[in-house]
Amino acid sequence: MTLILGEPIGKSDRVKTINTYLLTGIAALLESGTANFQDETARKNCESLGCYDQNNHSKYMKEFGNKITGSKKTGWKLTGPGLVAGAEILKPAEPSKR
Repeated sequence: MTLILGEPIGKSDRVKTINTYLLTGIAALLESGTANFQDETARKNCESLGCYDQNNHSKYMKEFGNKITGSKKTGWKLTGPGLVAGAEILKPAEPSKR
């Protein structure tokens, strides 16, 4: 599954990477009914969006907190907080008040 975004979401490579993993989980949920996905899929999404940083990628993955559980080897799954965080990313921005 490939994410179709114009650019990664976030201000830093760390945030962009975490958000890409969250969105990969949301895409998996929409596609299969479960928020489980393989690391290879999320990593490819990071590469295609331009936020893959070979030197720091593993470090960023340690900062998933309670949003994503699993491992590179066994695959990842969004937790309840991860589903909420993914939904927040997808939420449309509020129109500016005039």
